[in-house]
Amino acid sequence: GLVGSEMCIRDSPKIIVEYHPMLLCGSGTDPNKFVKQILAEGFKVHKVDENFGIQEIHSSDIDNLSTRLIELQTSVNLFCVK
Repeated sequence: GLVGSEMCIRDSPKIIVEYHPMLLCGSGTDPNKFVKQILAEGFKVHKVDENFGIQEIHSSDIDNLSTRLIELQTSVNLFCVK
């Protein structure tokens, strides 16, 4: 997850993360907890979508987003702002 990068993330007002749930699962990281940790640090998380632009992701959206990305075997960029 965010282990080792917590201080950098806490001190940053904006971050961009490539979110690939299948790779996170493969490394032993729960992808939903990964995004929820970012939210817990006070960030608003936005999905960057080529077709629909930037869309805010709420905690309740994470499970569906992760499942869909795993099914499609793909990733999405997340723009996170405090």
